[in-house]
Amino acid sequence: MEAKRLKESDSALKRAYISDGMDRFVTGKYPFGIMLGYLLEGQISATVKGINTLIIKDKRETEILHLEHHDIVNPFYESYHSENRILKHIILDFTL
Repeated sequence: MEAKRLKESDSALKRAYISDGMDRFVTGKYPFGIMLGYLLEGQISATVKGINTLIIKDKRETEILHLEHHDIVNPFYESYHSENRILKHIILDFTL
């Protein structure tokens, strides 16, 4: 697991989630695993929207996070990358 802190209003943390987290899997530095986000402020859906906005800004539209349904973990996201690589994302809400 690669874990990163997240805040809805903090673009630097969302950028780190992508460049210091997701990209480690995409580039093969980590051959397998999942992304784990610790949401410290805000809403999960708005935070994921912000992550996706940055991914689109980087012209990586095919790699955005998609909401998936899972019986045990909800919300649960997946992103799709080259070489048929699927990266799983779990974002835990620590705002409560």
